[in-house]
This record gives sequence, C-alpha cells and structure tokens, in this order.
Amino acid sequence: MQIARTEEQQELANIVTSLLTKRSDSDAVRRAMASEVGYDEELWQALCEQVGVAALCIPEEYDGFGSSLVETGVALEALGVNLAPAPLLTSAAAAAALILYADEDAKSDLLPQIAAGQTATIFINDDANSPQLVLEGQASILLRVVGDQLNLVTDAQVDAVEALDQTLRFARISGGSNNPIGSGVDIEVLASDHRRLGDHLASGWRTTGAGDDGRLRKGQGAIRPLDRLLPSSQAPHGRHVGAGRVVSICLLGRLPCRCGIPDGSHREQPR
Repeated sequence: MQIARTEEQQELANIVTSLLTKRSDSDAVRRAMASEVGYDEELWQALCEQVGVAALCIPEEYDGFGSSLVETGVALEALGVNLAPAPLLTSAAAAAALILYADEDAKSDLLPQIAAGQTATIFINDDANSPQLVLEGQASILLRVVGDQLNLVTDAQVDAVEALDQTLRFARISGGSNNPIGSGVDIEVLASDHRRLGDHLASGWRTTGAGDDGRLRKGQGAIRPLDRLLPSSQAPHGRHVGAGRVVSICLLGRLPCRCGIPDGSHREQPR
C-alpha cells in the first residue's frame, strides 16, 4: 500500500532499508528462516535498539516514540521488500490493542516491553481449550480476545507449526489462563488495524520475487494478499482457521504458497 510519505517517514524507510541491506541479504534470510526461532534475533534487536521499529506506534509515556501505525507500516514495507522475517506485524497489532483497550497497569507493564523488542501477538478464541493457529504464537506476550475482553495469556500449551512459507511463524495455542487486562474490545477496529498493517507488509512483498536460481530478487514478484488478518467471514479468499485471525499470503509464480496453512489447500489460482 503505497502512500505519500513525509520527509521523516522517508528517512525512516531509508534507515530501515540501509540496515536490512547490510544484514539481511537473501543468504541471511534463508539462515534466519532455518533458525530455531525463524527470524534473525540479532537483526531484530538491532532494528529495535538502533531504529526503534517496535516503539514507533507506542506513546512516549510507555517508552515509545509516539508516532503511529503509519510509521510502523513504513518499516513493514521495508521488511517486506527484503523478505526479512521479523515479528513486527503482530507486535504492533498487540501494542495497538493494548493502547486502545488495556487498563493502565497493563499498559505500563507490557507496552515498554514491546517497545524494547519483546515479541507479542494477539488472537481471538472464545474457547481456551480449542487449539488456535496463531501467527507468532511463540511470542513472549500472548493476548487473547474473548468476547469484548482482552486477556494476557499465561501457562498456555504452545506447539510450533511448520508453514509452507518459512518467513511466517505459526504455533497452535491451547489452554492457559486468561488474565483480564481490558474490556470493550471492538473486533472490527482490531481487524482494520490488522488489515492496514498486513497491507503494508504485502506491499513490500509485491516488489520482491525469485530468479531462476531460486535466490530472492527485487521487482519480479506477483504477490497478492488474501485474508490479511481479516475476520474469516470477511476474507475474500483463504480458509477458516478456528475463530482467530491469520495472515495468508499466496505468492504466485516461482516461490511456494506464502501462507500459514500447512497443507496449502487454499492456494489461489492465477487469474
């Protein structure tokens, strides 16, 4: 999703791109995807400490930069162009939910952690005992929405799930304790924030593809976003997975299906 950028936003994009150019070439991306966590932890730390990507949308009173999801989107586009696996999308979505709906104690506790680079994710599941496929499900901070209540999840069972697209990291989450930290959650507002963040990341992916040797290239891709964290009932494509939200990206062409559904059964046919 290309937007007219301010001078400051373009400078942010240039800084992120410069760091990724130095530390996230195609070989580094492949090594990161093959690692235990699925992304380059040192690169993520550098992005958080040197650039502050995780702190962009967090208010200054919680150790953030006091910018907005627009600036987070600028960083996501740069990550997408480089196909750099990083947990920024879900951390930003979780931060947005905390800002909107969490009580003051939870904000004061959790937002500084996210700003410093602690990974976070948010998902919707009314039945804690029903396994839920969650993007970045192995994150340090797990937020579960039940009805209109926002909960911090502790002691959950988390089982990694291998995705066809190894730049996306999924886990099945079940059980655990729901610790209420906020209420009045508006699912449509959350879906809108998720959709915008997913659009930015997909915009970067659209400019990236693969050459004949399978190495990642720029400017050759044909990537289309599918449900992008929309409610499954609103997703134009994709497949229902539990009651949660899932980023499903299908890369048509020379790379495998960019999706989080392990069997890839919802692959979109070329138009």
